[in-house]
Amino acid sequence: AEKRNYWGRIIGDTGERLDGFFASENTIAKSNNSFIKLGMELYQGKGESSHYKPIVKFRLDLPTLEERLKLVFESEAPETQSLSEKDRGTTKLSRDDVSSTAVCAIQLQSKPRHDWRASTSVGVDLKLPMDVFWRSKARYRWQISPLWDLETQQNIYYFHQTGWGEKTRFTFQRIGEEYVFRANSEAKYFYDERRFEFAHGYSFQKELSPIRAINYQFGLIAESKPHRQVSSYYLSTVYRRKLSQEWLFYQLTPGISFPRDDNFKANPFITARIEMVLSSPE
Repeated sequence: AEKRNYWGRIIGDTGERLDGFFASENTIAKSNNSFIKLGMELYQGKGESSHYKPIVKFRLDLPTLEERLKLVFESEAPETQSLSEKDRGTTKLSRDDVSSTAVCAIQLQSKPRHDWRASTSVGVDLKLPMDVFWRSKARYRWQISPLWDLETQQNIYYFHQTGWGEKTRFTFQRIGEEYVFRANSEAKYFYDERRFEFAHGYSFQKELSPIRAINYQFGLIAESKPHRQVSSYYLSTVYRRKLSQEWLFYQLTPGISFPRDDNFKANPFITARIEMVLSSPE
């Protein structure tokens, strides 16, 4: 059977194929095409009520500048998401939060040069009161050996209400024939709180079949305030399956976190997601 998914036109190796299957931010950043992602996620944690989160993200080519200018809409700005939520793949949004989590921006992407990519955006956070923002992203990839490479990502942003912020990420990865192993180190600065958040984790993605894949993750989250300390550890497994259509997926993410504020006791959680991802042809 043909091991190709909806992003096959930009997929040349196992790492990109798996990123494409999981519709990851890496794939979105590497693609220069218009796309739309729609979905719904349900989160359930220990001793908590269920939380629903809508997923909306699209990028649309504007007919100028050789398709380098994009209109971007996101139900949640990545800059507002903590490393704990991002690395575990979970967020906890109540129904009342839905109307205050959308952003709209105009994005200018630079022409890809070798393994270098960059973009700059200006936009508005649609929550009340509205918040104008600017952000600039860049990434570079070094091929260390035939199997190992290192990718660095830098994101600098400014929100009028909360000020400046910055995020840096280093990813070592080894790509096999049917798996990808990654070691990630990340730091994020919250200007309004004058604090840093740190994350270090490992992931192992594997193809189970042309329509199924799994991602095992574990790591830790640390912070600089109120003290420099580890704030939590986590373990999770992301199982993702393509449904009958090429563009429809469901995903289950069971896991356990060990937060400091609960004396590192085990706190199981699970998220269930259904997602539609469509992209334009080259």
